[in-house]
Amino acid sequence: MLTGEATRLAGSIHSLALMPLQSMVQAQSGLWEDGNLLTAWFESLNRHFMGSMLASYIDFSMLGWLLFFFTLLVYVISKDQWLRLRGELQHFALFDSLTNLPNRRLFEDRIQQAIKSTRRREGKFALIMADLDRFKQINDTLGHHAGDNLLTQVGMRLRNIVRGADTVARLGGDEFAFIIQDIEDYAGVEYVTDRIIQAIDEPVTIEGLPFSMGISMGIVVYPDHGEDVETLLRRADISLYRSKERRNCYTFYDKDSDDYNRKNIELQNELRQAIKQGELEVYYQPKVDCGSHHIKGLEALARWPHPEQGMISPAVFIPLAKKNGLIKDLTMLMLQKSIEQISDLYHQGIEVALSVNITEENLEDTNFPDEVAYILKRFGFPPRCLELEITEDVIIENIQNATLVTEKLHGLGIKISIDDFGTGNSSISYLKKLPIHTLKIDLSFIREMNRNPDDAAIVKTTILLSKSLGLSVVAEGVEDELTLQKLNDWGCDLAQGFYVCKPVPNDTLVDWIKNSDWKPQYRTDQTFPPQQALQQKTPLNTEPSAGTETSAAPEPEATNPPSLKVVRNQQK
Repeated sequence: MLTGEATRLAGSIHSLALMPLQSMVQAQSGLWEDGNLLTAWFESLNRHFMGSMLASYIDFSMLGWLLFFFTLLVYVISKDQWLRLRGELQHFALFDSLTNLPNRRLFEDRIQQAIKSTRRREGKFALIMADLDRFKQINDTLGHHAGDNLLTQVGMRLRNIVRGADTVARLGGDEFAFIIQDIEDYAGVEYVTDRIIQAIDEPVTIEGLPFSMGISMGIVVYPDHGEDVETLLRRADISLYRSKERRNCYTFYDKDSDDYNRKNIELQNELRQAIKQGELEVYYQPKVDCGSHHIKGLEALARWPHPEQGMISPAVFIPLAKKNGLIKDLTMLMLQKSIEQISDLYHQGIEVALSVNITEENLEDTNFPDEVAYILKRFGFPPRCLELEITEDVIIENIQNATLVTEKLHGLGIKISIDDFGTGNSSISYLKKLPIHTLKIDLSFIREMNRNPDDAAIVKTTILLSKSLGLSVVAEGVEDELTLQKLNDWGCDLAQGFYVCKPVPNDTLVDWIKNSDWKPQYRTDQTFPPQQALQQKTPLNTEPSAGTETSAAPEPEATNPPSLKVVRNQQK
């Protein structure tokens, strides 16, 4: 038996359920009087399907209850689905979808919780920031799917290292982080970090191939190194920055690291502005033919005249540019400035090959050859006189990209040189895969070749190897006449070093050529008297002023100049 409240509830649901149908019927016929129309329709329907006997037992109260239970069922199902969906959304917002580890948002919340609980216990906990070493190489070589597979395996390994009360999270990319609870001393943290390094040192199998990695870590301890989330994270990042300079190690935070990082940040911002405003200068170190003593080439070297600190060493600002994503802009600035300046020499009749160093960022950019071609065309400098130097390690680590980009550059007539040959993880096979023109023997072998028989043997073997492959050879680091003579006897093509000339700025380059004991090489396509060729012109501005139209730049010559004449050996 229904109570009065239940009856009223059923009647309300009954009215609400039938309201849309009532409105529809009224709109169509205007007939709706005390539910008689629906009753008649319902009875007729049931007589047709169920017989007149059943119809007499069904009234609007039963219909209302049916609608009530139907509505209640929909509500329960919808609520269950909503709770499940809400749980999925919460998980998605707080956990990394690839590794199923806590993400940065949840990790920062757990740091806050760790601070509160550790403060009450007057204890300590460690926060570790970590980056995988050499992950980019695998990701670029095998693709993002392989990179995701690797990250998933790494996440499983790291999860198995920490205790249940600890936290391991993926913050993004190849960056992971840890909270190690209830530590008694720094030795306890070192025990965990050693286990992490051992776990990552084990090769990871991707697509049937084993890959070795490393992991760099920065460590802070609460409350020794900070008492809030922001400070702990910032100082852990600083420590990680120092570890990545050495790789596959860990570094605890110390104040000296903080001061070092602050200075680096200031210098980084100043370097960014200097590159943007074209304030870096190009110095040139000549290369001469070992036999004829003709000046055959110039290597462009970046120099930074800081307004307050004076000339900053490339050993300082080049690594800084690489670590902070500035190296590509720096390289393009050096390319533009050096091509513009040496094209001035070329148009005066002096023919030298210009060498410019490029980096892995350039090899990863498929538009790089087009950008170089544009600069050459803009300043009317022949591609045959441009040589791009790439270090051996960069070539080996980016072999697929290197092949694609160097093939395009070679198609433009630009030469490719391997710099610092013999110092990397040498793999001779790449010499026949890539369109390489020149090998540069590293100065560490050249400087010791007169004192160390092993270095002398390496130099002689490298020269023989190069000649057998049809490559030109450059020896850098030549500091005396005896070394130059031996290199000539062994068949080396070009020499570069302080014995020839120290790097000189552009504004004194022509004076050096004019007054040097080394002979300049003149263009063979036209006749240029020496006095005309050596007239120094006012150096051009390397950065176009705002609003300058590039179409106004000089166009290349109508006819292509002949190939560069070499006295000792015909270049490939």
